[in-house]
Amino acid sequence: MINIRELSSQVSDLGEGPIWIDDRNEVMWVDISKKKLHCAGFDSGLTSTWSFPTSICAFAENFNGGYIAATLVGFAEINAQGELHPMHTFLDSKMRFNDGKADAAGRFWAGTTALDRWELCVRLVGWMLTWVHGQLHGAEPPAHPGLSLS
Repeated sequence: MINIRELSSQVSDLGEGPIWIDDRNEVMWVDISKKKLHCAGFDSGLTSTWSFPTSICAFAENFNGGYIAATLVGFAEINAQGELHPMHTFLDSKMRFNDGKADAAGRFWAGTTALDRWELCVRLVGWMLTWVHGQLHGAEPPAHPGLSLS
């Protein structure tokens, strides 16, 4: 029988991208619209939250500690104290990152989407980008924005 229980009472407006942190027995996720990153202990149920000046759209554990994040404007690092450090900003105001995940090789894959639904539907605007050890790699538009990394 499957035992289902609430892990956290934290309510998110646009909760996305949960990741499991095995060595701490925690799950983390972002609330894109509230500009927050949440972390809930599996055993304790206690939730801690970091707030940021920009939205975190996706994130993953970084190879050198902390986290790599896809934000509204580009890539950033989040250190263990929850401080955001932009690394590469390049998205214009009509786009945002939509989702992202790290693969087994440690590459962080993130896809963009248009903020305007009409633009998204008519032109299929979106990029698929990879952040690998401090270097940006990417596909030029129009990579289909419907790719799901969940």
